[in-house]
Amino acid sequence: MIVIPSQKLLVYDNNIGGIMQKKDIDLVNILQENFIKDLQSMYISASINSLSSSFSTIISAIANKTIMEQNAYFEQRNKNRKHNCLIEPEKFVSTLDKVNKLWSKVIKNTIFYLNTETHCLEPETAEGNRYSINSLSDGEKIILFYIGSILMANKCSYIVIDEPETYLNPSIYKILWDILEEERNDCQFIYITHEMDFMRTRRNSDVLWMKKYELPNDWNIVPIKEMKIPRELWLEIYGSQNKIIFCEGDKESLDYSVYTILFGDRYSIIPVGSCLNVCKYTEVYNEASDFLNNNAIGIIDFDNRNDDEIEKLRNKKIFVTKFNEIEMLLLDEEIIRKVLDKFTKEKLMRR
Repeated sequence: MIVIPSQKLLVYDNNIGGIMQKKDIDLVNILQENFIKDLQSMYISASINSLSSSFSTIISAIANKTIMEQNAYFEQRNKNRKHNCLIEPEKFVSTLDKVNKLWSKVIKNTIFYLNTETHCLEPETAEGNRYSINSLSDGEKIILFYIGSILMANKCSYIVIDEPETYLNPSIYKILWDILEEERNDCQFIYITHEMDFMRTRRNSDVLWMKKYELPNDWNIVPIKEMKIPRELWLEIYGSQNKIIFCEGDKESLDYSVYTILFGDRYSIIPVGSCLNVCKYTEVYNEASDFLNNNAIGIIDFDNRNDDEIEKLRNKKIFVTKFNEIEMLLLDEEIIRKVLDKFTKEKLMRR
């Protein structure tokens, strides 16, 4: 198992002791350390040193492994020629070739050049211009960090990535983790994230919810039960600290704006489109209320419902407004008087 922590110091430092001799095993040793435990204990200084050297170690390990691969290839070719063997050794794909192949699927118009004197990688533009690896953006550095870490992982590893979306926008991290999972399909990827948009990009995956954690080692992690509502929706509402209000419309609608103003300090407002969805999702969510330690209510428009229908909905915690459409709320006499009172008082105060 290797752990890629959320804390990352993405600076290449060639002054780190023995950096030009770093190998892939050095990187694996760093990533196998228990950063979470160490950062909570007396070993914090040692972990900070490891964090600060991990990016440098990745760069050096890629360079040194590529140099060793090149040397082995040419030694074999020369040995064949010395013994009059006409068979050329099979053209190899170096570690740097693999890095550049994965990199080019995410970042265009740049590859990495191997500087054999410094044992470092240098970004090279399509025009052939090279520059320092420290001049890469944070997003580019983290992409290289992830590619190097995943490529260097031992075969059939468990790979734990804390906050895999850090420094990356959604269009980038979806592509990146798709290609890394494909490249290392022998490994098991375990992501720790608070970002729902990232979770939505991981298909064919099991989702677990950390319901509770207390120091030092009291974990309550449970598999998430898929509910009869869209996956994107139940990912969003699992673990909510507030009770849920399902309403009509979307996040651009007047329903969402009004209910957020009225109830947003106590409830998570979730717009789900039609009134039928509000009714369905409220029932489904409340069926799992014991597991979730939470419950939901629904709010829908009046739409000329009769008293019996309104009462049945109320028993299911679905409440009907007295307006056929949410826009009619703005024409309610009480609302209009409150607005007029507010503006009248402000006008008198200005005078």
